[in-house]
Amino acid sequence: MDRQFAHYGAIPLDTDFLKAQRNAMIGLGKLAEAVLGPGTWVHGLDCTPTPTPGLSVLVGQGEIYALGNVDDTDMGRLAADTTNQIVKQGLAMGDTTLTAFSAPGSSGQARNYLVQARYVDADTNAVVLPYYNAADPSSPWSGPNNSGNASATARQGVCVVSLKAGTAATAGSQATPAPDAGNVPLWVVTLVYGQTAIAAGDISRHPDAPYISGLKDSGGFAIAGKVGKLDTDIQNVSNGVPLLVTFGNTQYGARYWSGADKAFVAPVDGVYAISANVIWQNPASGVPCWLEVYVNGVTVERGSEVPGSNANISTPIVSDLSLLAGDKVSIKANIYGDSAPIGLSSHADRYSYFTFRFAAYPPA
Repeated sequence: MDRQFAHYGAIPLDTDFLKAQRNAMIGLGKLAEAVLGPGTWVHGLDCTPTPTPGLSVLVGQGEIYALGNVDDTDMGRLAADTTNQIVKQGLAMGDTTLTAFSAPGSSGQARNYLVQARYVDADTNAVVLPYYNAADPSSPWSGPNNSGNASATARQGVCVVSLKAGTAATAGSQATPAPDAGNVPLWVVTLVYGQTAIAAGDISRHPDAPYISGLKDSGGFAIAGKVGKLDTDIQNVSNGVPLLVTFGNTQYGARYWSGADKAFVAPVDGVYAISANVIWQNPASGVPCWLEVYVNGVTVERGSEVPGSNANISTPIVSDLSLLAGDKVSIKANIYGDSAPIGLSSHADRYSYFTFRFAAYPPA
């Protein structure tokens, strides 16, 4: 990162201070680009109904990271730089309330609204500043050239959140509008005829929303290694029933596990290497056992059938899955017949496991 010199006895210039700030912004921008890439990314900006029910939503604080010119306009006497580009950070430090919603006017119709965001450089905090008066230094001018005009005192990187309405259509056929130029999509809010309040179920993340969740959840960092084993309160499993897994590390359990669904919850988009194994205790000869991987309740991978032989058998499964943030992955044990015991002895505890490892981000 470039730095400015200050020499003893030299008269300081306004551009010295401005260049120092620009150099710091460029350095951070290049670091952000190296980590995130040159695209546009967002963090935070959760969308929820307002505390008082109505046709409005609350978008929480967050950030946007977007590639842009170093400076589109002059910053004081520092000339604009529209030749070089960096990743710039725009902040939304407070909540944003969006209220421009209206339900469709015809029965049977629905309308999608798009919550979108963009990066903006905003010259703010205008103040009438005192200026040096060479003719009478004891009586400073008010504003540049004693004009009395206010001058911006800050150039802020801002995340601007806005709302775009779609066209009402027969429910189920309504389309979500495309984001305006310079914006990225965040959330979709769906309203139907006669609706007077927006609920959480009316809000969904846009499939192209470029969310990030931090370094630990990106770039091949492991979310978890061996994360759990079969819960010891399971004595039998019926065909196709999800297996309950407990975590030895509550840090992962709190963030990435949905106990109610008995499922691993993907925190970010990416490729996940998933493996599981179950030890079956003495299934009858010729009775096949196998595992299946489910994503959001749909089978995506079926392991090989292992026939029983009146001895303990092992049924491993390994799969690489491309998941979206929020996808729920569960492993289901299957055996021909109504039920059969799963190995829960000390030996089985060592070998019956699930592993969810984050393999790559973003997905190829």
